Amino acid sequence: MKLAVHQITFTTNKERFLSAATIITQAKHYQISELNRDSTNNWSVVYRYKPKTGFGGSDYVEIETCSGGQGLSCENIEIMQINFKITE
Repeated sequence: MKLAVHQITFTTNKERFLSAATIITQAKHYQISELNRDSTNNWSVVYRYKPKTGFGGSDYVEIETCSGGQGLSCENIEIMQINFKITE
C-alpha cells in the first residue's frame, strides 16, 4: 500500500479573511491529521492527512473555519467534512 500525505489548503474570497480553523472531529485512522498555518504556506490554513500504515477503508475529519468579524468575534462559521477512501 502506497502511503502519501494528502494536503488541503483553505482559501477565502478577498473580502473575507480566514481567522481561525479547528479540527472538531478528528480522523480515526490517521498517522498524521493536523492543521498548519505559518509562513511556509503564506499563512493559509493547510490540513494534512496520512493514514495509519496498513489501513484501508474510509475515514473523515470535520474542520470548523471562522472568518470576518473584529477582534475575537467571528461573523462566518463554516464546518467542512472531508471524507477519505483509502485504497492500495
